[in-house]
Amino acid sequence: MKLHITVESLSVIGLNGSFGSPIDASHVHIEVVKRDHFPSVANTDIHFDGNNLRCTGLNVGVYDLRLFATTSGDVIASTENQPNKMMDPDQTAEFIMKRMVESVKRPARL
Repeated sequence: MKLHITVESLSVIGLNGSFGSPIDASHVHIEVVKRDHFPSVANTDIHFDGNNLRCTGLNVGVYDLRLFATTSGDVIASTENQPNKMMDPDQTAEFIMKRMVESVKRPARL
């Protein structure tokens, strides 16, 4: 749900985004687009596999997020590169979206 809200808010920074219908219960597609003289696009397919989110996409590469349940019942995530830095759902959505936003906002190469 946090990702859906984040995608809908992209227009605030001059980008468009779409949150695709889940292909199945364990897979969703997100896209970020910069419409300009030199349009740019990035997307991520997120696959849920038990305790992991596997994210793959155009212009963002491949990375995994490990999911953990806290004693209070919340779900937190960490990356492979920073396993001790835990992210709440808002931070996890920001982490996923930031890679795509940075990709489309890079200046076009001529």
